[in-house]
Amino acid sequence: MKKIINGILYDTNTSEKKGAYQLSFESGSRYYEEILYHTKKGNWFLFISGNPDWPAVGMQPDLQTAPFIKVLSEGEAKGWAEGRLSADEYCRIFGMPEQG
Repeated sequence: MKKIINGILYDTNTSEKKGAYQLSFESGSRYYEEILYHTKKGNWFLFISGNPDWPAVGMQPDLQTAPFIKVLSEGEAKGWAEGRLSADEYCRIFGMPEQG
């Protein structure tokens, strides 16, 4: 998918896929997926897709128009990864964080 946002082209075909999060029901006919991408110029974005009738709790009304692209700052990308990926996946993408 390609989308121009604020004069910048975001393209899932030319950006690097970094991580993915998916939800589905046992029937497999309803799903929701977020894929984190990183562009060659250092920009972060999510490609969000799912069935139009997906009733995800707490999700934006934009889901009715999925698939779509959502631009993220690096901090937002890290926050997304913290909540959606394993610690190993996070470290592979962003490096080892400071230990507490």
